[in-house]
Amino acid sequence: MNKPRARDFKADLLEELKNPKFAEKYLNAVFEDGSREEILLALRDVCDARGMTNLARKTKINRKSIYVALSPKGNPTLATLQALLSESGLRLAVHATKPAATRRAGGLISP
Repeated sequence: MNKPRARDFKADLLEELKNPKFAEKYLNAVFEDGSREEILLALRDVCDARGMTNLARKTKINRKSIYVALSPKGNPTLATLQALLSESGLRLAVHATKPAATRRAGGLISP
C-alpha cells in the first residue's frame, strides 16, 4: 500500500505567496528577524510565486538580472525592488521601532 505523499513545502509556499496579503506577512516576518541573505531569498520566493518570466516582462528587467539581484550575494537597487514589489501587489514601507528624538532649529527634542 502506498503512503500518501506529503505535499511539497516549496510548492505550497509559492502557491500561498500568490496572495499579496500572505506575501506581505511573509516578507514582514523575514524583514523583522531575517539576515540579509534570508530577506533576498524571501523576495525571490515572492517573485517566483508570481512567475519570474512574467515579472521580467512586466518590469522590463532581464530575468537573469532578477535572479542575480535576489541571490544570497545579490545587491538589488531600490528601483529594482520597487518594480518587483509593485508588480507583485506590494510596496516598501518604513515603520519606527521606537520613538526617536526629532531635531528642531534649537536642537534635539523628545517626541
